Formats: sequence, structure tokens, C-alpha cells
Amino acid sequence: MNYDINEHRRAFCIWAAFRAAQAGSSKAKGNEFASALASCGLIEFLDVPNNENCDEHQFNQKHKEWISFIRRHVHSNHDKEISYGIAAKLVAVFIKGYFILAGKEETHLAKIAHPPIDSYLLKGIDDKFKTTLSKKYKWQKLDSETYFELLSELRKIKGDGPFWAIEKYWKL
Repeated sequence: MNYDINEHRRAFCIWAAFRAAQAGSSKAKGNEFASALASCGLIEFLDVPNNENCDEHQFNQKHKEWISFIRRHVHSNHDKEISYGIAAKLVAVFIKGYFILAGKEETHLAKIAHPPIDSYLLKGIDDKFKTTLSKKYKWQKLDSETYFELLSELRKIKGDGPFWAIEKYWKL
């Protein structure tokens, strides 16, 4: 395989994604997250032409499949449990770097893809909108149902823009 800028971008995005997910979990190591991410089918999905046309329902179904695979992979290969929220952050950070920030921010997929959810985003939203999301939701402990409940609340806040734009409230 030839190591070109696309391989370099993929490697960097995998690294960024597992580092972000590790912030919520000391249970899984970088290589364990990376192997799960590389095997779940997400990269292949993002590399397929016209994947930008999937609708929100299709994306959410794929998301559930990727997260389920990642969680099973880490458990079966490394005997570690990670929450839906941690696996979702792994996926969201990868999509952000590999797809959205790679010049595809105007595609339909970029507009509906889930933002990386963490305490910095939730606290920023709380500060701006006087909500209590950071108290109500702990991203590291989210299960599937609660994750999608939180997404529903975030969609109401984001307004008409792309979902990724909600990250303007992310504050250190």
C-alpha cells in the first residue's frame, strides 16, 4: 500500500478519535479503540461515493451498527466494556476529521452527522441557553436510548444550520 495524504489523514483522524474517546475511558487503550474503529465499516462507508445522500434515519441506523460493532469488538477482543457514549465520541470525532473537515461540510451527511458530545460542549450550551444538559447527561455513561434522547435535545438547540455547527458552543 502506498502511504499518501489520504492514508496520512486517516491515520491522524483515527488517532484524534481514540484520544478523544480515551478522555472518557481509561479502560480501553488507543490501539484497542483504533482496531475497533478501523474494523467497524465506518471508513468504508465514508469512502463510498454518494454516501453523502443518506438520510437521517439511514445514518442513525448505520451509527447504531458501528457503535454496536465497536463495543462488541473491544469487549470480545480486549475484555473491556465501553459505553455507547464513549464509542459514539470515537465515531463522531473520526467523522468530523475524516469527512466534514476534509471539505465535505456542505454535504447532506455532514449536516446530519452527530457532533462529538462531551462535557465541554454540554457546559457551553448550558452557559448560552441556561439549560442543565451537563448535569442531566454524562457523556461517558450514555446508553443508546439516552444518547438519542440527548441528540433530540441538541437538534432543538442547533436551529436550522448543520448539526456540526452546534460545536460553536464547545468551550474549554
